[in-house]
Amino acid sequence: AVSFGGGGGGGYAPQKKSKGSSRSRAGGAAPAMRAAEMCAAPMSATRHLYDAEEESLDVDMMVAPGAVFAPAMAAAPAPMQAVRQIARDSGSSSGSRSGSASRSSSLDTLMFATNAAGAWTDVRIVAEASGLTAAQLAAGKPGADVDDTLWLTAVAVATMEIKFAASKSEWSLIATKARRYLTKHAAEHLLQVAERLLSA
Repeated sequence: AVSFGGGGGGGYAPQKKSKGSSRSRAGGAAPAMRAAEMCAAPMSATRHLYDAEEESLDVDMMVAPGAVFAPAMAAAPAPMQAVRQIARDSGSSSGSRSGSASRSSSLDTLMFATNAAGAWTDVRIVAEASGLTAAQLAAGKPGADVDDTLWLTAVAVATMEIKFAASKSEWSLIATKARRYLTKHAAEHLLQVAERLLSA
């Protein structure tokens, strides 16, 4: 050690550094750094979780409008369209059933109008079933000397064969009997005339 001066005369004595104090400062810095790292780690993890959650929300927001809300809004009119379609189908089906019932009624009326000999005598019924008027039936008769009953019978048979062909199983026996009646009276040719009239 070097000493300048004596006692308290303001001398200066240099002092050596203490190893212990250096180690103390170093040891104090290390825990502080570790503490900072420990504090920073949760913050980093929290930020990572936040970023992941934000990405998840972005994905949900991209999917939700197109997959959930947009189709639901676009599909809103569908029930009304379905109702209209059902109404149209119902109306069409109802009209079809009505037309079918009307044709069936006309056929039934025509078949029940035949007499025991297999002939027809009611002009109104034959005209209604054939779709012609009484005047058209009279004008289509091939000659004034042709018997009205023979002519109406020929028109009735032609009507069943042309207009009600799909129901042949219902009227086939009646038509066979009517043809025999025409053959018996040599009036089979009237069938061809009646067919031409109905097909005109």
